[in-house]
Amino acid sequence: MSALAEGPAAETILHVAQERKIDLLILSRQHPGLERFLLGGVARFVVDRAPCSVLLR
Repeated sequence: MSALAEGPAAETILHVAQERKIDLLILSRQHPGLERFLLGGVARFVVDRAPCSVLLR
């Protein structure tokens, strides 16, 4: 299932996940080479607040 929505990225992702009762969010990191050292702001916000599991690629 996919969705098209407008707004601030992290808040919009969380809103759509909650509204559609999503079981799993799959997010891709902007800079995969840095993945062990830091998590981007949007990914960190979503991981910390998601109402479901989050897979980071």
